[in-house]
Order: sequence, then C-alpha cells, then structure tokens
Amino acid sequence: MIDGTTLVLPDALSQPPVDPSPTVVLAGAMAMIKARPDLWDQSEWRCETGFCLAGWYAEIDPRVSWASDDLESPESILLVERDTGEKVPVSTWFRQSLGLSQRSADIITDPGNALDDLEWMVADVLDKRVVGLLDEE
Repeated sequence: MIDGTTLVLPDALSQPPVDPSPTVVLAGAMAMIKARPDLWDQSEWRCETGFCLAGWYAEIDPRVSWASDDLESPESILLVERDTGEKVPVSTWFRQSLGLSQRSADIITDPGNALDDLEWMVADVLDKRVVGLLDEE
C-alpha cells in the first residue's frame, strides 16, 4: 500500500514465481511504472507516493523485503535479503542482482530519466544488446 492506495499488480505479476529471475523482476517493475505512472517518482527510491525504477524492482522482488516501513527511518531504503537476513541498500541490490556496472546503474537510476528513457534502457538490459551496459564476466 502506498499513500492509502492498494497496489494492483499487472496480470503477469499477480502470481509471480517464488524465485523469479532478475530480468523477470525488472520487466515487472517497468510494467508497474507503465501501468501506474502516478506511483512512479524517479527522484526517490521509496516515498509516500511511489518508487523509482529500483524501488519498484525491490518492491515486487520476493527475494527481499523493506527493512523498515517508517519512511522517516534511515532504514527505509534498506532491504533485507530473504535467504541471508543481510541488510543492503536498494541501490546496491538493484545493481548487483542485475549484474550492472556502477556506471550503468547510475545511468538507469538517474532522477532525470523520463519514462521513455527508462523504457529504452530497460529494454536494452533485458535484451543485453548495449555493449558495456552489463558487467562482463
């Protein structure tokens, strides 16, 4: 629930797999932003009115949960990994779970990104077409 609004996931996410791949979660996050742009705020990881791309990624990822529901708490941008109980910043979870370089993660989570920018970048991450966007093994 965000600001008294109960979230309704798009059909593809209403019954997500228990351990979806990071690309499934990323596609779901983008679907949420497109379905409910009023709940998207690229300038905030997590706030009373919504999430940025990385925040949506964390919100729908069953592998993590938010460390605190108190949005005034410094822990409000921390996630708790389901398997380890380790607390990790949402920015770190987003970058590491998708295998993005720091530079690429900074670009895709930039507060100035418009919806069209995000759609293009997410499509490229999902397609793994852009040289340098994903870390090389």
